[in-house]
Amino acid sequence: MCGCQTRSCARGAPSYWRCRRQAGGPSDQDTASQKAKTKASDDYQLVQRCVVTNQMKQAISQCLLYQRALTIREQQLGEMHPDTARSLSNLAELYRLQGKLAEAEPLYRRALAIYEQQLGDKHPTTQIIQNKYAVLLEAMKQNEEVG
Repeated sequence: MCGCQTRSCARGAPSYWRCRRQAGGPSDQDTASQKAKTKASDDYQLVQRCVVTNQMKQAISQCLLYQRALTIREQQLGEMHPDTARSLSNLAELYRLQGKLAEAEPLYRRALAIYEQQLGDKHPTTQIIQNKYAVLLEAMKQNEEVG
């Protein structure tokens, strides 16, 4: 029973839609149209959830791969090698794109220190990381002002 208090509802209408029709509600065609719209909306929401879930899985997978690459490079090449710095900056950039600015900052700082020591201040790679680090710090400053 749906609570509309019609005579058929009081006897136990088999469905909400039949009870609504008897009480002057939507026709069968209107009901079918509404059901189709509801189904389409539900399908869209399901697809959106799947896309977000898939993106989250991919981000986690990328993060794990970058962390693994960093560990291997630290072990094989040493903590001050430019390739280790590249792994640090790659992981930092992934964190930045995910909005994890606090996690990205020490990685960029460490990568920048390695590049400055190994390649020098004027090297293009060092300058690229300097710019990325500055952009990150600016974003962190804006987040603090908003928050």
